[in-house]
Amino acid sequence: MKIIKYADGASSRPLEKWLIINSATVFNGGPVKVVAGGVDGADAASDLIYGICRGFVAFGGSTPLENALSGDYDGTLVDGVSYTAAADNETDKKVQALVEPILPGDVIRAEADAALGTTTGSDKVGYYIDVLTTDERKLDESNTSTSQLQFLIVGQPGKGNFVDVKLVENQSNGNVGAA
Repeated sequence: MKIIKYADGASSRPLEKWLIINSATVFNGGPVKVVAGGVDGADAASDLIYGICRGFVAFGGSTPLENALSGDYDGTLVDGVSYTAAADNETDKKVQALVEPILPGDVIRAEADAALGTTTGSDKVGYYIDVLTTDERKLDESNTSTSQLQFLIVGQPGKGNFVDVKLVENQSNGNVGAA
C-alpha cells in the first residue's frame, strides 16, 4: 500500500517510530493499528487502521533493521517483507516500525489478492473492501460490499490488480467516511 495523494496537499508525511508489540508480525507496506504497548499489523477486517508501515529500525536510532547488527534485534526479519517481534520485544530489543499515518481523504494505491471483478464490486468505484487477513499489504478481492468496510474504492489505475481507495475505518478519527 502506498499513499498516492495526500489530503492535506503534502508531498510526503513524516514517519513516526512505534514500538512493535511482543510477538506481532508487521508487514512492510501493510497497515498497522495502535494497541496497548505499541503497534501491530492491522490483519483483521474489523481493525481500525492508523497508518502504513514503511520499514523497521533498531531501538534508539534510525538504522534500518536490514543494516543493524544481529544483536540489535532477536525477532524474525524477512528483508523488505516483514518483521515478527520476539516475545519480549517491548522490554528487550524494542524494535520499532516506521509508520506513515493515514489521514481522512488520503488516496491509497493497493493491490488486490485476485483479479479485480472476480467478486462483484471489487472493480467498481463506490464499493467497499477490506484488508486480506493473511497478508495485510493486499486487499481482499473477495470481501467487497456496498456497506461500510475498511476502505472505499475511489478509482482504478488500470494496472494489474491495483485499486485506489480511501480509508474509512480510521483509528485516529473513528469511522470518518471517505469524503
